[in-house]
Amino acid sequence: MANSLEFKRKILLGFLAAILAAVSICVVALYSLHINTKIHDVIISDYIQDLIASDRLRANEEEIVASSRGYLFTGDTFYLDKMLGTRKRFLIILNDLKIQNQQPKEAELLKKIESADIEYQHVLNLPIQARKTTSDLKSLIIQFEGDVQPRRLAWEQAVLDYNNYANDQLLMGKSILSETTNHIFWLVIAVSAIALILATTLAITITRTLTR
Repeated sequence: MANSLEFKRKILLGFLAAILAAVSICVVALYSLHINTKIHDVIISDYIQDLIASDRLRANEEEIVASSRGYLFTGDTFYLDKMLGTRKRFLIILNDLKIQNQQPKEAELLKKIESADIEYQHVLNLPIQARKTTSDLKSLIIQFEGDVQPRRLAWEQAVLDYNNYANDQLLMGKSILSETTNHIFWLVIAVSAIALILATTLAITITRTLTR
């Protein structure tokens, strides 16, 4: 009778251990899914969107430069209107980035873009306004190359710096996601191994008890 009760107790404990192991595996799997989903969402919503926005800044920046040159060389207001419209889009993207990214490093880089943009537009406005009243292209080109170009290069570099930063953040996020996935994989393997050991121990215990 005592042996029978002891056998039943062992069986019960074994089943409880197996159930606990199974529950543990489920918890680990669900936690792993939650962590990976959260990190994935951060990468998609933050890093990739920032990179897309910074690419749009660069595209608008190039369009502003091309349109301003087109207006200076031709005097056609089509290019002037195009430049002004593109600049509005540029400022909208920049303002959105400032709202969405308020960490010190990001805020610093965006502030540099804003300051460089103000300086560039200030010096660019001088030959733009002069083009409305003069046809002396030689003096305008000299002014453009001497005063505007250095500001333009600083402006382009500020945008490029943020673009490089956004790209680096994306790569870092992918690396973190890969490391987290690897750690979770080994954690699941470890818990599964424990469950296998418990199940094996239970099977051995039952076999030994039944063969006595």
